[in-house]
Amino acid sequence: MQSIQHAISESMRLIAAIEAGTLSKSEITSQVSQLFSNEVSARGFMAALGTSNVVLSGEANEGLLDGLRQHQEVAYDLLVKNIIMSASAAVNHAENGNAEQQAESEHVTARCVEIAKELKDPSLIAKVEEVLAAIHHFEEDPKTKHDTHAIWFNFFERWGYEGRHLQAAKPHVKGLLDKLKGQ
Repeated sequence: MQSIQHAISESMRLIAAIEAGTLSKSEITSQVSQLFSNEVSARGFMAALGTSNVVLSGEANEGLLDGLRQHQEVAYDLLVKNIIMSASAAVNHAENGNAEQQAESEHVTARCVEIAKELKDPSLIAKVEEVLAAIHHFEEDPKTKHDTHAIWFNFFERWGYEGRHLQAAKPHVKGLLDKLKGQ
């Protein structure tokens, strides 16, 4: 089994090839899809993509989006989780006085929102609505898990998120939902 570091390195090479324009749309779709064949490589790809500064347009962007759409359950879940995680990390970095890391986390948040916005997919809208409802219920009572939100509550608890973390993530998630719905 490969490590997350190896998966990130592989993904960074793919992103560099995409940026260099050496891959066709179908090659990009195929390689992105292949990275989503297991959880570690999918997480590595999303980490590399979220932290990259690559500007994708035209067929390269469509190839990437098509690759993500082929693995909606995993890709959309990781996008939403990365928005929450990076927004939460920005809170911690700000509290620790680390402006550089705060800015990097804010970049990842913005990047993941931008990618998610471009997908324009009804199943992503449903996932974003689900996480917003979970954030709302978690804010009301973090001890009472609602059956429909148990997965998200477990995610919040696993990473030790508190109200201040979710308050920081909420405007990004809400803004994404508004953009996906065309508001």
